Amino acid sequence: MLKQILFIGLTSSLFFLYPDVSNAQTSLRSSEGGVRVSQQIPEDKRQLIEEFLELTGGERTFQQVSQAMLSQMEQQFGAMLNSDLGSQQLSPQERQQMAANLSREMNRITQKYNRLFLERIDYQKIVEQVYYPLYDKYFSKEDLQVLIDFYQSPTGQKTIEVMPQLLQESIQRTTQVIGPTITSIMQEIITEELKRLNR
Repeated sequence: MLKQILFIGLTSSLFFLYPDVSNAQTSLRSSEGGVRVSQQIPEDKRQLIEEFLELTGGERTFQQVSQAMLSQMEQQFGAMLNSDLGSQQLSPQERQQMAANLSREMNRITQKYNRLFLERIDYQKIVEQVYYPLYDKYFSKEDLQVLIDFYQSPTGQKTIEVMPQLLQESIQRTTQVIGPTITSIMQEIITEELKRLNR
C-alpha cells in the first residue's frame, strides 16, 4: 500500500508541475514556423541576447526557479499524502509510521531527482533552443538594448536581485491560495485509484 500511495502521489505531483510534458515535442514543432533556429539569428542580435541573459543571471535564475518548483512539488506531495493518510483506516501509530516512511521515501526521490536534473539538463541547450529563438521572435535589437540599459540601472539591478525570491514567494503564495483545492482534487483521485488498484 505504501508503494501505491507513493507512486500515485508522485505521478500526480509531477503532472501538477509539468502538465504539458507529453505535448512538449508537438508544441515545439508546431511553433517552429514563427521561431528562427538560433544559428539563423544575426550575430549582433545574438550578442545582445547573450548579454541580456548574462546580465539577468540566466543560468542561476533557471536553477533557482527549478529548485523552487521542486520544493513546491515536495510540499504539494506531502500535503496530498497527509490528506490521504487521514482517510485510511489506520491506528495513530500505524499512521505515524506510514507518514514517516512516506516522508523518507519522498525525500530520497526528490534528492535523486534533483541530482539527475542538474546532471542531465544542459542549460546551454536551453539557451540555444529556447531563449535565443524566443528573444529573437519577440524583441527587436532596439528592444534588447533598452532592456540591457534598464537592467544595468540601479532599479534593474534590484529587479535581478529580488526576482528569484519574488518568483519563489509567488509560487508559495499561489500554492497557499489554490493548494486546498488541488489537494482535494488529488485526494479524490488518489482515493479512487487506490480503490481501483485494491479490487
